[in-house]
Amino acid sequence: MTTKAPKLEDSRPPKDPIKYVDWLRHHMRVNLRENLSRPRVWVFQLRPRNTVQMLEMGGQFEIDGYMVEMQDSLHETHISADGKRRDIIGPPQLTLFLKGVFSSVQLKARLRQILKIAKAKGAKYDGLDAMSVSEHKMIFGPPQLISFKDAAWRLRSYTDTGLKVGSKMPFRFGFKTKRPATLIAGLTKALQPLVQKKRARVQEAGPFSSWQVEVVVLGKNDEKALRDAFAMVEDAAKQVRAKLKGVLL
Repeated sequence: MTTKAPKLEDSRPPKDPIKYVDWLRHHMRVNLRENLSRPRVWVFQLRPRNTVQMLEMGGQFEIDGYMVEMQDSLHETHISADGKRRDIIGPPQLTLFLKGVFSSVQLKARLRQILKIAKAKGAKYDGLDAMSVSEHKMIFGPPQLISFKDAAWRLRSYTDTGLKVGSKMPFRFGFKTKRPATLIAGLTKALQPLVQKKRARVQEAGPFSSWQVEVVVLGKNDEKALRDAFAMVEDAAKQVRAKLKGVLL
């Protein structure tokens, strides 16, 4: 005989973001019948005040190990109590993805750190959600590495659309390898001064990337900074006999 899992006594999600973690996990496990012992992609959303802040925060969160998606602005539709519709262009959105199996305690620890950073920066925390790995891949698709030349043109495009020259932003350099652990160790050693200062991070690439290892560098909207970062990572790659495949901005 199969018994049905009980429904939540109160289906309304709590406003407190920390309490919401327990509500969401319970809702997923009991109401949606999801197996939380399997890897999932946990999604934290922030609304920075402007594009400059979005790029700065996004770069730091990548250094901290999150997969990051950035949107310059969002088209929002607001409907008032009397049914009137108002369309506006809202502030940027910064989405942080964390793939794996996490307990409630682990998720709350991550969230508290995110909330602390958001408060310090004056950014708005916009909520937590979760999706399957396949859903994430279907919605966001695989990222693409580009050459220095294409990346330089992209920086110029950012500047033309209002991003100030010198604004902080992340550069993510990708490598293909059959031995990621060995390459991570080699690149980390070659880039040790920058890694120790938390200006760079060498890590295994996300599950949706076509490359296996990446070096995330805190850069800025400046072609010389991009060129210098390329040269630095290429020099580190030569030391470990690897070939740089390109960069993701």
